[in-house]
Formats: sequence, structure tokens, C-alpha cells
Amino acid sequence: MLNLVLLAMTTPTLIAIVVIVGFLLFGRRLPEMGRSLGKAIVEFKKGLSGIEDDLHNAGQPLAGAAPVPPPAIEPPRGQPAQGAYAYSPPPVVEPRPASVSTPTSPEFKDGPHVG
Repeated sequence: MLNLVLLAMTTPTLIAIVVIVGFLLFGRRLPEMGRSLGKAIVEFKKGLSGIEDDLHNAGQPLAGAAPVPPPAIEPPRGQPAQGAYAYSPPPVVEPRPASVSTPTSPEFKDGPHVG
């Protein structure tokens, strides 16, 4: 029953009553609250635009900075440590062609055999 009452109270009249009570209770502080809310929104937008700029410029070098070469990768030297296994790739096996029975093949002389 209470749910129906609360559902029925969500009308423009109820919203107007809540706004009037808000003005009566917080009327003197509303301009200050509006200013602080506006500043918070502006700072949030600046932060978002800063993040977007960082993402946009992520792959580009900094202005005036010398490009940094990638680190050199040196191959291992000498024999592998005792107990360590040296890697050898598996042998390459050439694929065999699929057998196809044709009218000239010996298993086809009596016609195709169906299962």
C-alpha cells in the first residue's frame, strides 16, 4: 500500500513542494552551492580533456626531446649453463598430398565402393 502511495506522489506537484522546501531551508546557501558545483564541473571537464590529450599524444615523441632508440637485444654467449637445455626447433615435416581416387586409379576399376 505504501509503495502505491509513494509511486503516486512522484508528480510535478511533489517536485514543486520539494523545491519550495529546499528554498526555505537552504535559500541563503544556494548561490554558494551553485558556484562550487559549477567549479567542480569545470575542473572535471579540464581533467577529462587533459586525459584525452595524453591519450592522443601517447605515441608521439615529446617536443624538443631526442628520440630514444629501442634497447639492443644481445644473443646469449657461450654454452648454456649446466643442466639447462638448449632450444632446438622441431623438424619440419612436409605435408603429404591427399590421396584421391580417380577413374584411372586401380581401386576405382570396379566403380566406387559405397560403404
